[in-house]
Amino acid sequence: SWKHSRPVITTISTNSCITCLHLINDELIYSDADGSAGLFKIYPIQNVNQDEIYMQHHKQIKICDKLSSFYGHGGPIWGIDRHGDTLFTGSYDKTIKLWEIKNGQCLHTIRAHSSWVSSLKYNEQYDKLISGSWDTTVKIWNLQTYHPDLVINNENDTFIYCIAENISNNIIYGGTEKNTIIIRDTKKQGEI
Repeated sequence: SWKHSRPVITTISTNSCITCLHLINDELIYSDADGSAGLFKIYPIQNVNQDEIYMQHHKQIKICDKLSSFYGHGGPIWGIDRHGDTLFTGSYDKTIKLWEIKNGQCLHTIRAHSSWVSSLKYNEQYDKLISGSWDTTVKIWNLQTYHPDLVINNENDTFIYCIAENISNNIIYGGTEKNTIIIRDTKKQGEI
C-alpha cells in the first residue's frame, strides 16, 4: 500500500490516554488511564466495504467495532492479560479484576497489593496469574482460591514496573525503577 497507494489509517478514540494494549488474533483490548478498558473486533482491511475518506497523505476507513467495555477500577489500569474468555486487569487502585470478555461483567476483584499493580502475566500451562507492583513484590496467584501461592519480595526495595515469567523453569523476571532486571528462582526465592 505504501508504494502504490495511500496508507490506510484508522483512529480509535478513548476517554483518556491509553496505558496498555493486548492483541489476540482479531481482537484488540486497550486499557485507559481513567480506569476503564475496551474490546474491539478488528477486520482485515481488504474485507472492509465502507466509504473511504481521503486525507492529504492517507485514507481513513473504519476497520473495527467495539464489542465490550470494562468499568470498575478506581484508577488507571497498568497491566492487562487475557486467557480465553477472561480478561485480567491490574490497576493503580491496588486491585486485580477478572472480567468476562464478551459482556464486560466483573467476575472477581482481588485486593492484590499495598501499592499499584504495574504488570500482569497469565501462565496457561500452570493456570497462574503473576502480578508485579510498586509495593516491591511479585505475586503468583492461585486462581481457584484467589490467594497468592508465592510472594517474592524484591530485596532491593525497588518498584516493579514490568514482569516476565518462565514458571516451568521456576524463574521470574522483574524490571525495576533502578535500571535493573531482577531474576528470581521461585523455589529458593533467591536472586540468580
